[in-house]
Amino acid sequence: MRKIWLVMLITAGSLATPTTPARAAPATCNGLAATIVGTAGNDVITGTAGNDVIAAFGGNDTVSGLGGNDTACLGQGNDFFDGGTLNDTFVAEAGAADGTDSFVGGAGTDRVSYGARTGGVTVTLDGVANDGTLFENDNNNIDVEEVIGGAGPDKILGNAATGFVDGNAGDDIIDCSAGTRAAILVGRDGHDTITGGTQADSILGFAGNDVLTGGGGRDSIWGHAGTDRLLGGGDDDILSGGDGNDALLGNDGDDELLGDDGNDTLAGQADDDVLRGGDGDDTGIASASAVDGTDSFSGGAGVDLANYSARTDALTISLDGLADDGVPGEGDNNGADVEDAIGGSRGDVLTGNALSNHLNGNTGDDTINTVGDAAVDVAEGSFGYDTCNTDFADTELGCEV
Repeated sequence: MRKIWLVMLITAGSLATPTTPARAAPATCNGLAATIVGTAGNDVITGTAGNDVIAAFGGNDTVSGLGGNDTACLGQGNDFFDGGTLNDTFVAEAGAADGTDSFVGGAGTDRVSYGARTGGVTVTLDGVANDGTLFENDNNNIDVEEVIGGAGPDKILGNAATGFVDGNAGDDIIDCSAGTRAAILVGRDGHDTITGGTQADSILGFAGNDVLTGGGGRDSIWGHAGTDRLLGGGDDDILSGGDGNDALLGNDGDDELLGDDGNDTLAGQADDDVLRGGDGDDTGIASASAVDGTDSFSGGAGVDLANYSARTDALTISLDGLADDGVPGEGDNNGADVEDAIGGSRGDVLTGNALSNHLNGNTGDDTINTVGDAAVDVAEGSFGYDTCNTDFADTELGCEV
C-alpha cells in the first residue's frame, strides 16, 4: 500500500493568517450614515423623495434635497443647498471656515447648524451673505427657521419666522425680537444675552450670568445657574431665577416671579404680580407708583425684605400674610415668612410678625410696631419724628417716642 503524507511547513514565529484589504470608514453627516455621497470635485446632487443624508465632500457643489427630511454636509468649497419640502438641516463643517455656502430651506421647518464650530460665528436669517466666521460669507435664507450655534461667542439674529435657537457653549447674543411666532431660545454654557419676540417664548439661560428678556406674549423665562437678570415684557410672564443671586423684573402684565435659590431681587412692576423668593435672602421691591397693582410677596427660607423705599405716599406694611398692605385699597400681601421691611418717604405704619424683624421707617413720621412676640426685633425710625412700639428685648434706633 502506498502512503500519502501531508507536509505542512511552518516558519519560525506564529501561524500566518490571511489578511483583508483595509476599508474606508463609511461617510457620515451630523452623526448619521450618509445615503448619498459626493466626490472631491464639483458635484450636482439631487436627493430623493425620502429622507436623505447627503455628504457632498469637497468641490463647489449644488445639492437639491427634494422631498423628505434631508440633512446635508457640503464639505469644503462654495456650495449651495436647497432643502426642498419638509424639514431640512444644513450642517456647517468643523474648522474656521468651509467656503462660502448658501442654504435655502424651502417649505417645512429648516435648521442651520454650526454646532461643530469652536470659534464664534454670526448667523442672520436674512438672505444676505454675512454668516459664519469673519469673511466666510455664508448665506442663510429667510426661510430657515432654526439655528444651532457653535462653542464660541456667537451672534444670532432671527427673523419673524424663527422658532428655535440653541446658542450652544460660549457667550452668545441671541436676538429674536423680530419674531412673530412662539420660539424656544436656549443659551446653554456662557454668559448669554437673549431677547424674545412678540409671542409666548420660552427662554432658557442655563449656566453663566445671563440677561434674558421676554418682549410681548406670555413668556416663560428660566435663568438656571449663575447670576442672571430676567426681564418680562408686556404680558403675563413666568420668571424663574434658578441658582445664584438673580434679579427679576416683571414689567407689564400679571407676572409670577420665582427667585428659587440664592439671594434674589424681585420687582413685579405694573399689574397684579406674585413674587416668591424661595431659598436665600430675598428682596421684594414695590414700584414707585401706588397704582402698580395688587401684589403678593412670600419670602421662603432666609431673611427676606419687603422694600417700599421708592414710594412717596403714606403706607401700611404688615408682615402677616393678609392683603392689607400699601396705600389704602391697594391690597398688597406681604407674607408671614417675610422678616424685614422698609417704608417710603411719608408717614408709614410698619408692623412685624413672630419672626425676628428689622423694620425701617425710612423718611417721614413713621409708626413702627414690634410689640407682642418673643422674637428679638429692631425698630429703626431713621429720618423723621418716629414712634416705636417695642418689647423689652427689642432694639430701637432713631425713635423719638
